[in-house]
Amino acid sequence: MSAERALFHAIDLSEAGRGRVTLFTAAVEPTALAYWAPAGLSDAIEAAEAQAARIASQARERVPDHVPVTCVVTNGPIRQALMRQITAGGHDLVVVGSRGHGSVNAAVLGSVSDNILHHSPVPVLVVHASARASLFGRGARSPFSVAGPDGARR
Repeated sequence: MSAERALFHAIDLSEAGRGRVTLFTAAVEPTALAYWAPAGLSDAIEAAEAQAARIASQARERVPDHVPVTCVVTNGPIRQALMRQITAGGHDLVVVGSRGHGSVNAAVLGSVSDNILHHSPVPVLVVHASARASLFGRGARSPFSVAGPDGARR
């Protein structure tokens, strides 16, 4: 949910500033159980990479055609790979979602958004999970709606 909201904010900002969007995702590292699974570790890695590619593709489909977009999918550790992308990519802003698990979980599990916030050489916009159940649920306004010159929402 927070990643979806972050994408919508990134699109809005890119449209307002005539910028481009770089979508970044990583394949989830298989758990220790994958080593013992009948299919084996290589199948678990392949499945994780395929899922990451699907996520990137679905996100890309949400970006309007007039917004330039690049997809980057990595299978390396997310924090290091994302910092390399931020440093080498010439980005002006990083928009990242935060699940809002709190400081205890972040300390134990690690928080990508917290890591980026504290180490990024460019400004970071952290988009937190909303109280709304879904952006597409009842009462939710489209994140693509912006006020036109006449003040009307579009």
